[in-house]
Amino acid sequence: MSNILSGICQKKRFGSAPIKAVVMYMADRASDDGGGIWTSKGHIAADTELSKRTVQLAIKQLESAGLVVAVGQRKHGNGYTIEYSLDVSRIKELPSTREKTGEGDSRVGRITFTSWGAGDSRVGRITFTSWGAGDSPKPSFNHP
Repeated sequence: MSNILSGICQKKRFGSAPIKAVVMYMADRASDDGGGIWTSKGHIAADTELSKRTVQLAIKQLESAGLVVAVGQRKHGNGYTIEYSLDVSRIKELPSTREKTGEGDSRVGRITFTSWGAGDSRVGRITFTSWGAGDSPKPSFNHP
C-alpha cells in the first residue's frame, strides 16, 4: 500500500472517472515504486463499483498510455492473476488537477467560530481564513 503513490495519482488527470478510479485502486495496492499490484479485475470491479468490462477497458487504456505494465502472473487456486506495475515517472508527467490553484493549494490558517443565543437555540458563524498559494481564493463560509 503506497500513500505516496496514491497522493501523486490523486492530483493527476487520467482522462475519465473510471480510469482514475482504477488507477487509484491500483496505486493503493502498489509499493512506493509502483510494483506489486496483483489484485483481480473482479475485485477491482467489485470494490470500485464498476463493471468488470469497464475495469478491463480502463487497464487496457492505461497500458496503451504506458502508465501500467503487466509484469507477470501470480498463480492461485482458480488459475492466475496478472501482476501489474505503475510507471511512476510517466504518471508524474501527467497534467495536474490543480492547474488553476497551483500545486501548493491553500492551507487553512485560522478557523473562527462565533456563536450567539442560548441553550439549544445557539447559532453561529464559521469563518475559514487561508494562507493561499498562487491564485487560490481565501474562502469564507458564513452559516446563518
